[in-house]
Amino acid sequence: MGYVLICVILFILVSIGIYVKKSFEDSIIKTIQYDNNLKIYVGGGCNSIVLTSEDGKKALIVDTKYFKGSQELRKEVNAPDIIIVNTHFHMDHARGNKLYPNAYVISGTCSWKQWDFDTAHSKRPDKVMNPGEEISLKIGNENVRIMNMGSAHSSNDCVVYLGNRKILITGDLIWVKIHPMLLDSNCNISLWLKALDKMDTVFDINTIVPGHGDVSNKFALIEMREYFLSITKALNDPAELKLLKNKYKDFKTVPIFGGFDKTVKKIKNEIDKFQK
Repeated sequence: MGYVLICVILFILVSIGIYVKKSFEDSIIKTIQYDNNLKIYVGGGCNSIVLTSEDGKKALIVDTKYFKGSQELRKEVNAPDIIIVNTHFHMDHARGNKLYPNAYVISGTCSWKQWDFDTAHSKRPDKVMNPGEEISLKIGNENVRIMNMGSAHSSNDCVVYLGNRKILITGDLIWVKIHPMLLDSNCNISLWLKALDKMDTVFDINTIVPGHGDVSNKFALIEMREYFLSITKALNDPAELKLLKNKYKDFKTVPIFGGFDKTVKKIKNEIDKFQK
């Protein structure tokens, strides 16, 4: 009986592993031609954008995906002068850097040990931004603002704002209709909420490109904030938590790594740690 049980458990774990690996390795799911010079690439690891100058000589890539998604994205970028912004160092956002050996890379601070492990020794940042630091640059006629929001989903989370278009690319600070993964040891929900508040205050937003999920509008920021706040408020009320779990039952979940119960556990652990 013990042998049979072990075999069943191994079968389940392998099946889940195959499912997760397949979901991670998917090519780009959808390409959105926002205008003549801006494309949004949904899926393939994470959501990415490519903004090209009007003369085609310069391109800004926000997050380079990984595996098949990164390879498909690389085929789309033909500009000789490339700037990459990695919203953070997690592999689904930065492993594709290795496909751009001559690009100029901007990202937030993290240890090189973390960077090399997550990105499989992909190209490191040429410019490392400190928490609270902001960089402005021009890509053709577009005014681009890059801001390091500090520790939230990861040790440092950067966002990119396209001022003329009023588009905010948030990385994993916003997930649309997906339970966020909260595995990073530096993940801090209270600081995450402050980052969401700051984005709401600082930027005039028409469109949000989240780290994962469909392209949306400012409601995505409101919903992300409400997700965390409602769970925090209901921590000591099992009946309310049950209602919330039903409310968010249609949110997608990455097996093993995410889900409503894992969010509850993370927030509870964070509060317990703060109270000690």
